[in-house]
Amino acid sequence: MIFMKNIINIIFSIIESIKFFLQKSININLFKINTNYTLLYPYFKPLIPKNGKYDIKINMNNCILCQLCLKICPTKCISITRIKAKTKLDNTSNGFRRVFYASNFEIDMNKCMYCGLCDEICPTKCISMNNSYSVNTDKIKQMKYQFKNDNT
Repeated sequence: MIFMKNIINIIFSIIESIKFFLQKSININLFKINTNYTLLYPYFKPLIPKNGKYDIKINMNNCILCQLCLKICPTKCISITRIKAKTKLDNTSNGFRRVFYASNFEIDMNKCMYCGLCDEICPTKCISMNNSYSVNTDKIKQMKYQFKNDNT
């Protein structure tokens, strides 16, 4: 008797699994189904809030190396080494004067908590975060973004 109950439970589990897979494959909205299943990323992506901060972009041509991002970062994932330029540097695209150049500008996304404070405080908006999460890697070294500027 117990054996038959186990067989029936296994059959029902298989049927539920097949039903779940078929629902995913015909692209039914997952958020209307009340289940505790994990999404099949990257084939089915969860809804992202409009104000979510997941991916970072840096435009070094606009960076004046004020280091405000470095100071406000709660996890200290940003490291900057700046050197005063001996010659006059070009202004940024939005009119800010550049005095320093970066010998090292690194963001370790392994430490980043994606709070977006660096994006908010940047006066030249050279750091921008958006709500895409396109970085998929299993290599830790690829999560360290390095930007260098050797204009002396």
